[in-house]
Amino acid sequence: MNADAYVGFQFSLPDGPHDFTSHAGWARVRLDTSGAFAEFIIQEWAYESVSGSSITIGTVPEPSATALGLVALAAGAAGLRRWRKARPQS
Repeated sequence: MNADAYVGFQFSLPDGPHDFTSHAGWARVRLDTSGAFAEFIIQEWAYESVSGSSITIGTVPEPSATALGLVALAAGAAGLRRWRKARPQS
């Protein structure tokens, strides 16, 4: 059986010698019991990096931002390929 669920968590990071800052986060996890042993698999996760701010469970990047990132990645790969072909062979 596979079942997905969201888990909330909280942790503290040192903010000085005697101070700690509390942060909140979430994880989408899958419990897979189809094999000989049960597996607890983290599918995705996030945490807020500003102490005391809230976080929405399951938030994903805006599609336009993701598409722009993929276009930039593809353009960089194409430029690297051209640069490698153009440089002199030793």
